[in-house]
Amino acid sequence: SITSIIIPNNVTSIGKNAFSRCNMLNKIVIPNGVSQIKDYTFSQCLSLKNIRIPYNLKRIGSYAFYQCLSLKNIIIPKSVIEIGYHAFYQ
Repeated sequence: SITSIIIPNNVTSIGKNAFSRCNMLNKIVIPNGVSQIKDYTFSQCLSLKNIRIPYNLKRIGSYAFYQCLSLKNIIIPKSVIEIGYHAFYQ
C-alpha cells in the first residue's frame, strides 16, 4: 500500500529486492549519497512512474527496474559505470 518513498540521506546502497513487488509505489526519491541500486530493487513495481536517479550513482543492478511498466522516462547520469543484465527489461 506504499505509494511514495523518500530514501533517507544517510543511505548509500539500496539492497536486493528492497522494494520488489510494491505494486502501488509510484514515486521514489533517491538521495545523492546512493551509489548502488542492487539487483531486483524495484522489480515488478507496476505503478512506478517517477524516479530521480542521483547524479553520483555508480551501479544499477540486474533486473533493478524489471517490469516497471508505468515508468516512461528515466535519466541515467554520466556517473553510472555499470548497468546490470536486463536492468530495464519489460
